[in-house]
This record gives sequence, C-alpha cells and structure tokens, in this order.
Amino acid sequence: MHNTPLLYRPFFRSARPAGRPRMCQLAGLFSVLFFFIFNAVPTAAQPGEDERLSIRSGDWVGGCNAVGRCTMIGWARDDAMAPGERPMLVRIEMLHGADWPTRISIRPQPETRAMLISRIDVPGPYRLNFPGADGEVLTIEERAMDLPEPVARPFFTHLSVAHRMIAAVPDAPSQRMRFAEQGFAEVLVALRSIGAAQLRRHRHHRREQRGLLEIRRAPEMPLEMTGRVRPPPLPFNPACSWLTGVDYSLRRFALGDDRELWQLRCAQRHRNPVTLFYIREPGAEQATPLVLPLADRGDVQAGTSGVPNANFEFDFGVIRGVHFDGPGEDCGEAWTWGWTGQSFVLLEQQAMPRCGGLTQPDWISVYSRAAVGPDSR
Repeated sequence: MHNTPLLYRPFFRSARPAGRPRMCQLAGLFSVLFFFIFNAVPTAAQPGEDERLSIRSGDWVGGCNAVGRCTMIGWARDDAMAPGERPMLVRIEMLHGADWPTRISIRPQPETRAMLISRIDVPGPYRLNFPGADGEVLTIEERAMDLPEPVARPFFTHLSVAHRMIAAVPDAPSQRMRFAEQGFAEVLVALRSIGAAQLRRHRHHRREQRGLLEIRRAPEMPLEMTGRVRPPPLPFNPACSWLTGVDYSLRRFALGDDRELWQLRCAQRHRNPVTLFYIREPGAEQATPLVLPLADRGDVQAGTSGVPNANFEFDFGVIRGVHFDGPGEDCGEAWTWGWTGQSFVLLEQQAMPRCGGLTQPDWISVYSRAAVGPDSR
C-alpha cells in the first residue's frame, strides 16, 4: 500500500498578496517540510500492509526484494514421484507489477528414491505436454536451462490456469519429469502484496544506495588475553552460559582507525550455535555489543542474542550467518553484512520457507545491495 503525499499550494511568491494572512504562508511551509521529512526517513508498516518477505503454498515458494524483483520456485514433492519420474525445479523471475516473467528456468532435481528403485537413467529429450507448447521438444540436461520465448509464455499461462504438467520421453512415456502441481496461483497473488510492501518499505534505502558500496578487508589480530584488551563481561545467554573468566574462544580483527571487531563463538550444543560480535572503539578498554541491520524486524542484537552459524570472513570483510529451520540445511534464513570502514551494512538476505533439498545458493533473495569487494578496487 502506497501513501500519497498531501497536496499543498506553492508558498514561494515574489510578494505576499494583500490581505493574505501570514499564517497561511506558514501552513504551506510546514506542509512542504512534512513532505520532505516523511519521504526522507524510514516509515513504519501501515495497518494491513503485508509484512512477509517470503511465502510457501503447496509445492511453490516465493518472495520479493527491496527493488521489486520477485522470485517463484516450485518443484514436486518426493512422495508424489512414481517409478520412472524425476522432479523438475522451475524458477520464475519477474518484476513487481509486470504481466510476464523476465526469465523462466528449469532444472532436474536429484534422483528420488522411486527413481533409484526403478533404475531409470534417461537424459532425454523430453517433450513438454501442455496446451500451447505445440509439441516443443527440449533436451533436458543436468543443469539449469532457460525456456525459450516460444515456450516460456504458454508455459507460464498454463501454470496460471492448471495444475498438472509433465515432460515425457516420446518413446518411453513412463519416463517423465514431474513439475510442481499445487500452490502456484496462491503464491503469485501473494507476491503482488509482498512486492508492493517491499517497494514502500525500502524506498528511503533506494535513494541512499546510489552507486556501488565498497567493502573493506579487516585482518585478524594476535589474540591478547591480558592488559587492556580483555573479553568483555557477557550478558546472560543460554548458549554461552558455560563461559567463565577469560577462557573464551575469541578472535580479534583490525577494522582500521584503532577499531576492533571481537568474535566469540559459543557452545555447540545445538544445530544453530550462535556467535557473539562486539566492537571496541578507539581508546576503549571494553567492547560494546554489535547491532546488525535486517531487511525486516529491525536489527540483530549480535552481541547479546548472537548470530546463528556465523563467522567473520576477514579476507572479504563480511559477516555471514544462517539459521536453519528444518533437520537439514535446506531451509531457513541467511544474511551477509559487509564492513564499509564505518559500519556493517546488510548486503543480502535470503529466505527458503520450504525444506525440500535446495541448498543456500538456490534460496530466494529478499534483499540485496550492490557492492564491490576488497580485491575489486
């Protein structure tokens, strides 16, 4: 939902009209000031605004980033596979408000248990079988491939109005690629709301993010456990409650101008262990908890609650962290923050709301910012 600025009358005049009260001019001035302030600072979510960054419905997931680029990913469930079938992953990229995708790619997923039992290993070619495909034959390879324009539009149209789609080997119809069947329309509708909310939520960021951001390297420093450089007293944290005294798993990095980043890895008792991060300012004996920005839900209290599965990659100047939702490492949220020489800024945030075998490079980007690394300058 977008806000429309209040209309106002221009107040710059060469001379004040006779009889016009000065209060009217002041009212016009305040309305203009309100307009600039309103558009210069972050705005809170409006009532009824979609606060989601991603969504899952049936076999499909989707999400949009801060500039309105939306992604849909769908693949059939393993338990829907019959002997001789393999799941086909479909990735659709489109701009918010557009009628047609900018790109549709497909990729066979790894073999399922049904495939292994039937010992099927046929690389293709497969014939797409849906209205509008005109019997198009595609040679399916073990990699992502973009659908050509004559196939992409009828393919997208068919997904919008029907559930079932099969790609079969012409001479062996039981050997098939099965596509996602449920949830496409629901995710497509939800992305209209999510994309609009993202565009509104980050409009002030887009004005600030002109040009490439430069990320700086921060070399590791020798660990000193005495003198003025000592681990700070930690706030209570269940994952770190076993730590006492100065016996910490601590690493230090030089951020420049006598500033330091302190990284403290906590207990490995669960599958999402946290790492605490602190900043020591110039001249300070103790470090203060680091706060890292998010694309949603405010900030990460990186020095208090910590960042799950996180590490500072000093050669690249970035903190990477990921929270896994399921028993494996195929769903959850991931973040990357970069050091600019002044602060850590969010470079990318990813989400995967469905646990279905996709690794992190395939997750949906819900926020990204252009940047160059230390070796690019």
